[in-house]
Amino acid sequence: FTDISATFHHVLFSKDTLTADIQLASNERSGLQVKKLQASFKFTPEMMEFNHLDLITNKSHLKDYYAMRYNDFNEDMNNFIHSVVLEGHFKDSELNSDDLAIFAPALLKWKRTFYIDGNAKGSVDNFSAKKIKIKSGNTSIDGDIAMRGLPDINSTFIDFKANSFQTTYNELASLLPELKKITQPQLSKLGNINYKGNFTGFLNDFVTYGTISTNLGVIVADINMKLPKNETPIYSGKIVTQGFKLGQFLDQDQLGAISLNGKVVGRSFNLEKLQANFDGTISQ
Repeated sequence: FTDISATFHHVLFSKDTLTADIQLASNERSGLQVKKLQASFKFTPEMMEFNHLDLITNKSHLKDYYAMRYNDFNEDMNNFIHSVVLEGHFKDSELNSDDLAIFAPALLKWKRTFYIDGNAKGSVDNFSAKKIKIKSGNTSIDGDIAMRGLPDINSTFIDFKANSFQTTYNELASLLPELKKITQPQLSKLGNINYKGNFTGFLNDFVTYGTISTNLGVIVADINMKLPKNETPIYSGKIVTQGFKLGQFLDQDQLGAISLNGKVVGRSFNLEKLQANFDGTISQ
């Protein structure tokens, strides 16, 4: 950190602990600007804590509590993503992906501001958040989430309980460009997406149980989906739907809407390559 300007009140050294009410500004060597940091500050050999936090950086504004825990300050800070345990209690906070990209360059293309309320704890590559509410653009999340493997989103294990998850295909594709490479089925036809349920696994190999509402219809599913890169999709599980526009989803003019309730095991969404077994009732 350079260009530090600060004001300290109620400064107290007690053994190995420093506490103070602080207000400071500084520049960090990676490009992060601390335009304002106001908090009740506590610094020990194992922890740096900011209570009643008001932090303004390049493009973000965070409050109300933040802490970093470590075993060795110098060593762990040099391995920040893996070794520093973060804890945040956020209220009316704004987090910009450009600021995150300073530490995780893979996020540089996101160009997003996230509005956050809730609690999170863990390292960048292994964290969980409870009762978290996040909104960005047309996407909003309300639920509990744990992620292990960031900043590489494609190898990150996700355990997500969604009380409500609303988004659009275009928004998802901007965050996860790999989705644009999937041309069968026609994911772009899903349009507006609303989901309530559980999602466990990776983006290309997951189990989901819940209700998903889209522009093509509503599906209640308990299904395992494997989407290997440049290979045939594989799926198995239970599906219930009334009037889902399957033909548009598969880009097949011969098919219209479908209503079914049963178990399916199959490979591919392309009718020319489709191999599938269905056990249940198709009423339409």
